[in-house]
Amino acid sequence: MLLREEMARSMHRMNGDAAEVVPRGGSEMVNLSRKNGDRASRLELIGRVQLAYEHFRDTMQRYREDSHPRARIAVAAAKRRLSMLNRALALLALEVAAQPEAA
Repeated sequence: MLLREEMARSMHRMNGDAAEVVPRGGSEMVNLSRKNGDRASRLELIGRVQLAYEHFRDTMQRYREDSHPRARIAVAAAKRRLSMLNRALALLALEVAAQPEAA
C-alpha cells in the first residue's frame, strides 16, 4: 500500500504552488522546464517497468519448479510490482494523450 502511495505522489505533481518563482524568461521557461521534468519522470517510469519485468522473469525462472511457499510469495510479489508499475505507465500514457498538444 505504501508503494502505491509513493507512485501516486510521484505521478501527480503539484502544479498550482503559490510559492513558485517565475524566472526572468517568463512562463515559457517554467513550461519548458516542467515539460523536461515530466519527460524525465516518464522515462524513469519506463525504466522501472523494464526492471520490474526483468526481476519478474528472473524470479519465475529461479522458482520454476519450486512449490515452496517462499517461492510462491517471491513470484507473487514480483508480479504485483510489475502489475502496479504497468498500471501507472498506462495511466501516465492516458494522461499525456489527453493533454492538448502545445505548438
